[in-house]
Amino acid sequence: MKYVLLLIRKSLFNKSYFLLISLIVLLLILRFNFDPYTLPGVINEVSDFDLISNTGEQISKKELLGKITVLDFIYTRCTGTCPILANHMKKLYDEFKDYPTVQFISISIDPTDTQKDLNDYAIKNGVYDNRWKFLYGDSKFLQFFSKSSFNINAENSVDWHSKKMFLIDSNYMIRQFYNGTLKKDVNLLKNHLYKLINEKNQNI
Repeated sequence: MKYVLLLIRKSLFNKSYFLLISLIVLLLILRFNFDPYTLPGVINEVSDFDLISNTGEQISKKELLGKITVLDFIYTRCTGTCPILANHMKKLYDEFKDYPTVQFISISIDPTDTQKDLNDYAIKNGVYDNRWKFLYGDSKFLQFFSKSSFNINAENSVDWHSKKMFLIDSNYMIRQFYNGTLKKDVNLLKNHLYKLINEKNQNI
């Protein structure tokens, strides 16, 4: 009898464990919205900024209005995740070359990066137009900006930069973030880009 009760308890435990795991998976799906067939909701609004581009232009928040933007944080001396991020960003940059409403922004978090460094970095990555901008600015401001807009806990070091790519819609709203070093996440980002383009076209 004790053996039967033990089996029943074990069976109930396994069922409860399975249900718990299923619930966690469902919550994760809902939290991160990693569904290629669903357009992501709004996470946050990008706060005001005023930075300098690799071509010497003053770039502010208004540059995002009317454009769908993919944004990440990098620095030119990075030899770890940045080359992977840049490679994936370049593929998206090439993929959407015929879509003028799509742009790409990489922000350097290294205070030693100069305009020339970023312009050389742009050329190195095959960028010759303003569809992909490389920005830099005051390091204290960038720490504040990355936290207030993108919830990145920045420190006074280049080590704080994130692997994430952020999808921003034409009204300054951050719609989703992705691990920019993973192909599956970048493919999902590409899918969501097309959906945002279609959404924008329908609202014209």
